[in-house]
Amino acid sequence: MAQVYPHLHIVLLAEDYGLRLWPVAREEAPACLAPAGTDTNKTLLDATVERLAPFSSYALHVVTTERLAPVIKGELESLGFSGKKSVDIIIEPTQRGTAFAVALACACVRREDPGAIVLVTPTNLSMLLDDRWERLLYRAYQIAIRDRISLICTEQKDRVFGYSYVRHGRHFENIDDSFEVRLFKANATPTAAQHAHREGAWWYTGIMVARATVFLGQLKYAGEAGGTFETSASRRIAETADFLSLLDTHDYLNDDARAVVGALPDTTYEEAALEVSRKLVAIPTTIPFATVSSLLDIAQAGIPDGASNRVTGAGYTVESRNVTISEQDHSRAVVTLGIEDALIIDMADTVFIAAKSELGSIDKVTEKLREEHVPQLYSGRRALAPWGTATLLDVSDEAAIWKVEMRAGVT
Repeated sequence: MAQVYPHLHIVLLAEDYGLRLWPVAREEAPACLAPAGTDTNKTLLDATVERLAPFSSYALHVVTTERLAPVIKGELESLGFSGKKSVDIIIEPTQRGTAFAVALACACVRREDPGAIVLVTPTNLSMLLDDRWERLLYRAYQIAIRDRISLICTEQKDRVFGYSYVRHGRHFENIDDSFEVRLFKANATPTAAQHAHREGAWWYTGIMVARATVFLGQLKYAGEAGGTFETSASRRIAETADFLSLLDTHDYLNDDARAVVGALPDTTYEEAALEVSRKLVAIPTTIPFATVSSLLDIAQAGIPDGASNRVTGAGYTVESRNVTISEQDHSRAVVTLGIEDALIIDMADTVFIAAKSELGSIDKVTEKLREEHVPQLYSGRRALAPWGTATLLDVSDEAAIWKVEMRAGVT
């Protein structure tokens, strides 16, 4: 049974509309609702909640946009989280990157619990869940109560959270396998990040734990100590979040608030605060992580066969090489013959086929679909309910055909 930590609050960042993951994610079905691994009944959000909720006695805090809030709320309700005591949806007036998202969440949480310790995580991570996870969170919490920011890092070969990495220094006193950070680099170039990793740097996973006051304080410190565009307005980000946290949500979802927040820099917390912070402690782990933030991540997911093919679901490759099949409908077989370097995603309402070399140009596809008013750009016609999901497969004059998936334990 997981240990429940005093004052520990979970903050989930769920702002991404997910068009880089189309057709797996849609404008009205954010990236965190993409399938987690090969289990199509579990989304990335489901998996994130599963591995974190048992460690906190407080409501889950979810930072999202006004447009995405209803679908996020619906997904959490289908998992059994409903009501203010179970879920706290924090809506941003305007989306301005994770620096403002983290600041707003921490300001709101601190108002509720002045002694709050906050675990911040993206919701597009997949990972192997085992006993190492509990030990990792224990160390992160112990570091946080000493007024430091603990960063979950991994020594794996593949990058995780973009190309952000950590160069570690001396051992952090009294906490096993934890190290003071002598350099944090956010969003480095791939070449520089991979070179640093070969020299012993660790990949940053995007998961961090600290007191709410420390998260906000480091933004204010960065505004005074930093010399970059991202850090120059960090104090203003923190102060704006502090002010909005004093208001009820309906009082700041207006044009005035949107204008104020819209004037803030669009930047990440990593760039705005962590790169100049002197309070960072890295905790390395051997747990394998993967980020699902683009079609390239899907194309590289899974274990390749001898011909570098990767298959999820009912997919089969014949005389094909470097093909990824992501068959998520589980109602038909997807077969390739003599195909190379391609990604095939098969869903209930869409079949997407692309050359892997073109996966960075998904915006060309979404722009075309928007011009043609294609409904699959926006919604997967997937309805959420406490008992599971229903996906609309086909509509005719006589009838509508739905695919119904019941959640485990529901009768």
